[in-house]
Amino acid sequence: MALAATARDRLSGICLNDVGPVLERQGLQRIGRYIGIRPTIATLQEAADRTPAANPGFHHVPASRWADETIRHYIQQPDGLGLTYDPALRIGFDKAMAAPLAEAWPLFDACADLPLALLRGANSDVLTRQTADAMQARRPDMIRAEIPDRGHIPFLDEPEALAAIRIWLDRCAALPRLGGDAAEQEDDGLDHGPDHPPDNQQRQQPQHRA
Repeated sequence: MALAATARDRLSGICLNDVGPVLERQGLQRIGRYIGIRPTIATLQEAADRTPAANPGFHHVPASRWADETIRHYIQQPDGLGLTYDPALRIGFDKAMAAPLAEAWPLFDACADLPLALLRGANSDVLTRQTADAMQARRPDMIRAEIPDRGHIPFLDEPEALAAIRIWLDRCAALPRLGGDAAEQEDDGLDHGPDHPPDNQQRQQPQHRA
């Protein structure tokens, strides 16, 4: 959302995964118990066994899926587990948590006219349904998916999440391309109609559960 206010020309659209202009401190405090901290346990299997307890609100998730999630965040090292992401992420997190949480509605409003999607874990302790409803009221065109049996944050491989992401990608693809001339934009050889959506390929990146 900050990019929409400061570098809008770099954005084709915004897809929010269980975040919004108002975040719940209690959920963020839970995240603060582990973000940027190297685990004291020794193996990936131990981490996978403990991951469900660290992520409340998730139900009907097989052990194999938690194992996949674990290797996104931790790497086995000779002396235990290391982090797959920059531990300095905690510095910014602690700085933000040291002050009263500021609402970011002006940043959300800066997303006007950009394709916007919101994926919310139905059991999220970070983004409430009330905040999501307020976001929808401000942006009636926002693509929204409530992901059942998920807390913060959905994995993004759920059917509801994938369906919303595909719709959002189609809206992004339908926008005029920067730098192209009008004729090229009007006839690019692709049918972007609802019956023939473009073949968008989603590249999966490691997600940090924060």
